[in-house]
Amino acid sequence: MAVGRDVVPHPVPPLGLLKQAPDYLAVASRINRIDVWQAAARAVGGSARRQRGCAAAH
Repeated sequence: MAVGRDVVPHPVPPLGLLKQAPDYLAVASRINRIDVWQAAARAVGGSARRQRGCAAAH
């Protein structure tokens, strides 16, 4: 099918299927539950300290 200047094959909404941009911080906060990891570490007697970077990179 040839597409001319006046023909748009399919209109694309500004954000795809979403009506507004997602709140990525809120989504990440619900998924990455630091409190759950800290409680699990305390339950097994481990450290619940926060690590920086990747251990393999050191």
